[in-house]
Amino acid sequence: MKVLYIFASLFALVIPGLKMFETSGNQVIFFMIGFFFFLLGVYLLVFESKAQVRIDTQGIHYKYWPIVWHWKLISWRDIENLEIKNVNPLNDFGGWGYRFGRKGNGIIMGSDKALYITRKMGKPFIITTARPETMRIEIENQHAEILV
Repeated sequence: MKVLYIFASLFALVIPGLKMFETSGNQVIFFMIGFFFFLLGVYLLVFESKAQVRIDTQGIHYKYWPIVWHWKLISWRDIENLEIKNVNPLNDFGGWGYRFGRKGNGIIMGSDKALYITRKMGKPFIITTARPETMRIEIENQHAEILV
């Protein structure tokens, strides 16, 4: 996917750039520089964003660069129920990333399994995982009585 994006971006820069360079002017250069940084920003947001989850005695910590820079905590006392179940990112949340949806808020990455955190107050929070069993074991080790 990264290589495809890079080639598509280069194609999108080179073809219009060649046509624009036929007409001289500084506007062409500024447009190309701006378009390059736009494509670089999209690349970083899509391919280099990192979601991290940490489970300990305090609760479930998460951060998602570049949206959530510092660790956020969902405390064990604020959690009513935890459940690992299937998720469809497109149907349930309209895509991937840090999402706000009708089924809750959360960090939705490229996985079909997710930890559904039902809070005592507020919307559920969902975190997708590629390793659901590892997550289940960590939660059981820390706070077994609320895991379904």
